[in-house]
Amino acid sequence: MPCFRPYELVYTMKNYIKSSNRLALIFSLLAISISSSLYAEKIYKWVDEDGNIVYSQTPPAGGGKAERITNIQPPPVDPVEAMKALRERTEAFKQRREDRMLVAEEGEQALEQKKHQEKLCARLKKNLQTLQNNPRIRQNAKGKEPVVMTEEKRLEQIKSTKARIQKECTNS
Repeated sequence: MPCFRPYELVYTMKNYIKSSNRLALIFSLLAISISSSLYAEKIYKWVDEDGNIVYSQTPPAGGGKAERITNIQPPPVDPVEAMKALRERTEAFKQRREDRMLVAEEGEQALEQKKHQEKLCARLKKNLQTLQNNPRIRQNAKGKEPVVMTEEKRLEQIKSTKARIQKECTNS
Protein backbone atom coordinates (compact mmCIF):
# COMPACT_ATOMS: atom_id res chain seq x y z
CA MET A 1 0.00 0.00 0.00
CA PRO A 2 1.43 3.40 -1.00
CA CYS A 3 2.23 5.84 1.75
CA PHE A 4 0.37 9.21 1.72
CA ARG A 5 2.76 12.15 1.75
CA PRO A 6 0.96 15.46 2.46
CA TYR A 7 3.94 17.64 1.54
CA GLU A 8 3.87 16.28 -2.02
CA LEU A 9 0.20 17.20 -2.35
CA VAL A 10 0.88 20.73 -1.11
CA TYR A 11 3.82 21.11 -3.51
CA THR A 12 1.71 19.87 -6.45
CA MET A 13 -1.16 22.24 -5.60
CA LYS A 14 1.23 25.22 -5.36
CA ASN A 15 2.60 24.48 -8.83
CA TYR A 16 -0.92 24.05 -10.23
CA ILE A 17 -2.09 27.37 -8.77
CA LYS A 18 0.98 29.18 -10.06
CA SER A 19 0.63 27.83 -13.56
CA SER A 20 -3.14 28.45 -13.69
CA ASN A 21 -2.62 32.04 -12.51
CA ARG A 22 -0.13 32.62 -15.30
CA LEU A 23 -2.52 31.10 -17.78
CA ALA A 24 -5.40 33.21 -16.47
CA LEU A 25 -3.27 36.35 -16.65
CA ILE A 26 -2.19 35.63 -20.22
CA PHE A 27 -5.76 34.86 -21.25
CA SER A 28 -7.05 38.08 -19.61
CA LEU A 29 -4.43 40.24 -21.31
CA LEU A 30 -5.17 38.63 -24.66
CA ALA A 31 -8.92 39.17 -24.22
CA ILE A 32 -8.43 42.82 -23.25
CA SER A 33 -6.17 43.57 -26.19
CA ILE A 34 -8.56 41.93 -28.67
CA SER A 35 -11.68 43.58 -27.23
CA SER A 36 -10.14 47.05 -27.12
CA SER A 37 -9.20 46.86 -30.79
CA LEU A 38 -12.67 45.59 -31.69
CA TYR A 39 -14.38 48.45 -29.90
CA ALA A 40 -12.06 51.20 -31.07
CA GLU A 41 -14.17 54.04 -32.38
CA LYS A 42 -13.83 55.33 -35.89
CA ILE A 43 -13.61 59.09 -36.18
CA TYR A 44 -14.35 60.90 -39.43
CA LYS A 45 -13.33 64.42 -40.39
CA TRP A 46 -14.89 66.44 -43.17
CA VAL A 47 -15.81 69.97 -44.21
CA ASP A 48 -19.53 70.78 -44.31
CA GLU A 49 -21.30 73.06 -46.79
CA ASP A 50 -20.69 76.11 -44.55
CA GLY A 51 -16.94 75.48 -44.54
CA ASN A 52 -16.79 74.23 -40.94
CA ILE A 53 -14.58 71.27 -40.04
CA VAL A 54 -16.72 68.48 -38.56
CA TYR A 55 -15.53 65.54 -36.44
CA SER A 56 -18.00 62.69 -36.02
CA GLN A 57 -18.30 58.95 -35.39
CA THR A 58 -20.41 58.60 -38.52
CA PRO A 59 -19.43 59.58 -42.06
CA PRO A 60 -21.27 62.50 -43.66
CA ALA A 61 -24.77 61.87 -44.99
CA GLY A 62 -25.02 61.65 -48.75
CA GLY A 63 -21.64 59.98 -49.14
CA GLY A 64 -19.59 63.16 -48.97
CA LYS A 65 -15.80 63.04 -48.88
CA ALA A 66 -14.54 62.25 -45.38
CA GLU A 67 -11.13 61.45 -43.95
CA ARG A 68 -10.99 58.61 -41.43
CA ILE A 69 -8.83 59.42 -38.41
CA THR A 70 -7.42 56.35 -36.72
CA ASN A 71 -5.01 57.70 -34.13
CA ILE A 72 -5.89 60.98 -32.47
CA GLN A 73 -2.97 62.48 -30.58
CA PRO A 74 -3.36 65.47 -28.30
CA PRO A 75 -1.32 68.52 -29.25
CA PRO A 76 2.11 68.75 -27.63
CA VAL A 77 2.17 70.66 -24.33
CA ASP A 78 4.88 73.07 -23.27
CA PRO A 79 5.65 72.23 -19.61
CA VAL A 80 6.42 75.86 -18.70
CA GLU A 81 3.12 77.06 -20.16
CA ALA A 82 1.26 74.19 -18.50
CA MET A 83 2.71 75.09 -15.07
CA LYS A 84 1.87 78.76 -15.63
CA ALA A 85 -1.72 77.88 -16.55
CA LEU A 86 -1.97 75.56 -13.54
CA ARG A 87 -0.76 78.31 -11.20
CA GLU A 88 -3.25 80.78 -12.69
CA ARG A 89 -6.12 78.31 -12.30
CA THR A 90 -5.06 77.54 -8.73
CA GLU A 91 -4.93 81.23 -7.82
CA ALA A 92 -8.32 81.83 -9.44
CA PHE A 93 -9.76 78.88 -7.50
CA LYS A 94 -8.35 80.21 -4.21
CA GLN A 95 -9.78 83.67 -4.93
CA ARG A 96 -13.24 82.24 -5.71
CA ARG A 97 -13.13 80.18 -2.51
CA GLU A 98 -12.18 83.24 -0.42
CA ASP A 99 -14.96 85.25 -2.08
CA ARG A 100 -17.50 82.52 -1.30
CA MET A 101 -16.34 82.36 2.32
CA LEU A 102 -16.61 86.14 2.62
CA VAL A 103 -20.12 86.09 1.15
CA ALA A 104 -21.05 83.30 3.55
CA GLU A 105 -19.73 85.31 6.50
CA GLU A 106 -21.52 88.44 5.32
CA GLY A 107 -24.64 86.34 4.85
CA GLU A 108 -24.39 85.12 8.45
CA GLN A 109 -23.88 88.67 9.67
CA ALA A 110 -26.85 89.84 7.62
CA LEU A 111 -28.95 87.01 9.07
CA GLU A 112 -27.95 87.96 12.63
CA GLN A 113 -28.71 91.60 11.89
CA LYS A 114 -32.12 90.66 10.48
CA LYS A 115 -32.94 88.58 13.58
CA HIS A 116 -31.90 91.49 15.79
CA GLN A 117 -34.06 93.83 13.71
CA GLU A 118 -37.07 91.51 14.03
CA LYS A 119 -36.66 91.32 17.82
CA LEU A 120 -36.41 95.10 18.06
CA CYS A 121 -39.53 95.57 15.94
CA ALA A 122 -41.49 93.05 18.00
CA ARG A 123 -40.46 94.81 21.22
CA LEU A 124 -41.37 98.25 19.84
CA LYS A 125 -44.78 97.02 18.62
CA LYS A 126 -45.47 95.42 22.03
CA ASN A 127 -44.50 98.66 23.77
CA LEU A 128 -46.77 100.66 21.47
CA GLN A 129 -49.67 98.30 22.11
CA THR A 130 -49.10 98.61 25.87
CA LEU A 131 -48.95 102.41 25.65
CA GLN A 132 -52.13 102.62 23.57
CA ASN A 133 -54.22 100.13 25.55
CA ASN A 134 -53.31 101.20 29.09
CA PRO A 135 -54.07 104.78 30.17
CA ARG A 136 -52.23 104.28 33.47
CA ILE A 137 -48.68 103.09 32.97
CA ARG A 138 -46.19 102.79 35.75
CA GLN A 139 -42.62 103.73 35.00
CA ASN A 140 -39.76 102.26 36.96
CA ALA A 141 -37.02 104.66 37.91
CA LYS A 142 -33.63 103.48 39.11
CA GLY A 143 -33.60 103.20 42.88
CA LYS A 144 -37.02 104.83 43.22
CA GLU A 145 -40.59 103.72 43.53
CA PRO A 146 -42.59 103.19 40.29
CA VAL A 147 -44.29 106.40 39.14
CA VAL A 148 -47.50 106.64 37.08
CA MET A 149 -46.77 108.21 33.70
CA THR A 150 -48.64 111.42 32.93
CA GLU A 151 -51.01 111.53 29.95
CA GLU A 152 -48.75 113.99 28.10
CA LYS A 153 -45.73 111.76 28.66
CA ARG A 154 -47.72 108.69 27.51
CA LEU A 155 -48.87 110.47 24.29
CA GLU A 156 -45.29 111.62 23.70
CA GLN A 157 -44.04 108.02 24.16
CA ILE A 158 -46.73 106.75 21.72
CA LYS A 159 -45.63 109.32 19.13
CA SER A 160 -41.90 108.52 19.53
CA THR A 161 -42.56 104.74 19.48
CA LYS A 162 -44.60 105.08 16.25
CA ALA A 163 -41.74 107.10 14.73
CA ARG A 164 -39.21 104.45 15.73
CA ILE A 165 -41.42 101.69 14.32
CA GLN A 166 -41.71 103.68 11.07
CA LYS A 167 -37.93 104.06 10.95
CA GLU A 168 -36.81 100.62 12.18
CA CYS A 169 -39.56 98.35 10.83
CA THR A 170 -40.13 99.54 7.28
CA ASN A 171 -40.30 95.94 5.95
CA SER A 172 -42.82 94.73 8.56
